[in-house]
Amino acid sequence: MNITKSFTQLENFGHSHSAPAYFIQINIPEEITEVFDYAKKAGLKVTARGAGRSYNDAALAGGGIVLDMRGMNAITRWDKSTGLVTAQPGTTLEQLWQKVEPDGWWPPVVSGTMKTTLGGCLSANIHGKNNFKMGTFGEHVVEFTAILPTGAEVTCSPKKNADLFYAMISGLGMLGIFTSVTMQMKRIHSGLLTVDAYPVPN
Repeated sequence: MNITKSFTQLENFGHSHSAPAYFIQINIPEEITEVFDYAKKAGLKVTARGAGRSYNDAALAGGGIVLDMRGMNAITRWDKSTGLVTAQPGTTLEQLWQKVEPDGWWPPVVSGTMKTTLGGCLSANIHGKNNFKMGTFGEHVVEFTAILPTGAEVTCSPKKNADLFYAMISGLGMLGIFTSVTMQMKRIHSGLLTVDAYPVPN
C-alpha cells in the first residue's frame, strides 16, 4: 500500500468544503490496521469515507488520510426468517434493499438517496422522513465490529462493550472504523407503491 502516492482533493456532497488528503481504497480489514500503524508513525489523522454523500465536512480530514470504504461492500449474512442482515460498511442502502425486499423486508430507516453506505449512515446516525416513528438508523443496529486506532478489532452490542457501542453510533468515525454492521430490517407487504399524481399550475 503506497499511501504517499494517493494525495487528492476531496469535496463534500454539497461542494461547500474541500480539502487535500491521502485517499486510500480499503478492501479488507487488515488494510485499516496497516493505515493506522502508518498514521501513528507519520503523525497523520485518519477518517473514513463512504459514498461521500454527507453535506458536512466530516469525511475530509485535510492533510490526513481518508479511507475509501466502498470496497468493503459485501452482504455477508441474510436471515429472511428474522430480518437480520449483516453487511460490510461500504454496502449501500440500494444494495441492502435489493437484497432484502424480494423476501418481504425493507431497511427501517433510509436517507434521501440510496447511495449512502451503512458505515456512513451509522457514523452520522442518519434519520429519514419516518424519524417521528422509526427513530434514527442506529436504533435498528443490533451489533457491529470495528477496528480501533490501537489496531484491536472489537465486537459491540447493547450487551457487549455497550459504552463503545453507543459512543461509536453518531461518532463520525472518531473512535474507530466499522468493519461489519448487523441490523434489523422491517416487514413490508410489498415493494410496490400506488402513486396518485396531482399536477398543478406553476
